[in-house]
Amino acid sequence: MPFDPQSSRAAPRGPRRLRGMPLAAVLGAALCTNLPAKDVDGRFAAFGPGARPCTAYAAMRGGSDPLDRDWIAWLTGYLSAFNVIVPGTFNIVGDYSVEEVLAWLDQYCAAHPDERFANAAAALTVALYPERNNLSPKTRGRSWDKWGTSGDASAPP
Repeated sequence: MPFDPQSSRAAPRGPRRLRGMPLAAVLGAALCTNLPAKDVDGRFAAFGPGARPCTAYAAMRGGSDPLDRDWIAWLTGYLSAFNVIVPGTFNIVGDYSVEEVLAWLDQYCAAHPDERFANAAAALTVALYPERNNLSPKTRGRSWDKWGTSGDASAPP
């Protein structure tokens, strides 16, 4: 029975013992590993603008519509997924503006014209990671208190 998006039941796949496992347990186990999300050869599939080379990104940025919706939608989806998947990350972009992020990508793609845009986005997250927001701005005060660090000189304001 093939997968039917209209049906509430999809065709069972994989070993029978995993079909009953709650999704949260499977996701939790996946997030507990320190393995990169690539195949054994270090490759991964990319779709949409992420699969295109940096030269295509540079052409879009230099064209009549430097904020093409397809490219921006792909990038914001990638960054949002990063926020969901990477532990300790509320917002990978941190306090940087959209213009600053795009300027970084412009420079990266100029230096690496043959790389796929997905690789440029991955390099961006590596560069941004040390300055990411790891807590929601709405919970900053309360979260620090939860860990008993309020009043600690090392805790952020």
